[in-house]
Amino acid sequence: AGSRLAADVQRTSAPRPLGARCSASRSDAGTLLLTVPAAGINSDSVMGGVFSIAWFSVVVPATMSMIASGGAAALFMLPFWAAGGAVAKQTLLDPAKATDLSIGEFAWELKQGLAGTVTLKTRGGPTEELQGATVEVAAYVNGVPTHVLLLAGGPNTYAIGGGLPAAELEWVAYEINAHLA
Repeated sequence: AGSRLAADVQRTSAPRPLGARCSASRSDAGTLLLTVPAAGINSDSVMGGVFSIAWFSVVVPATMSMIASGGAAALFMLPFWAAGGAVAKQTLLDPAKATDLSIGEFAWELKQGLAGTVTLKTRGGPTEELQGATVEVAAYVNGVPTHVLLLAGGPNTYAIGGGLPAAELEWVAYEINAHLA
């Protein structure tokens, strides 16, 4: 399956970055097997978790008092629930998310879960719909960029490896694009 992203990669092998936790291998049938571990809990995760607890300690009582006084006013609190949920997801759930990706000659499958215990998402399809992988800046935390690998597949884009070092994600993107070329 050729694409603009995958076609840009030459067939030479890229060295795995020193200290990389991601792994890449190939099955006997030539299927690319990638494992991208969870980034893990760090100081940003702890601070985000503390912020989420503080945030919800204000939002929950406010919502309950609005529900008790008639209910309709509680709709005002929906954006506050969404904002708190987004922060909790980015700082607690995403760093705990591990990914297994297999790309065969005819089909691909992506499984994301919480460190091998609970499967959160399973996606797949024909390999020809994969367009390639790129590494992008996901956010800036205190002026420092955090990166994520984006896998383009048909109309969807899948985020993989948020919080891992950029060099490691570039290597994984290279492996994907080289396999698709």
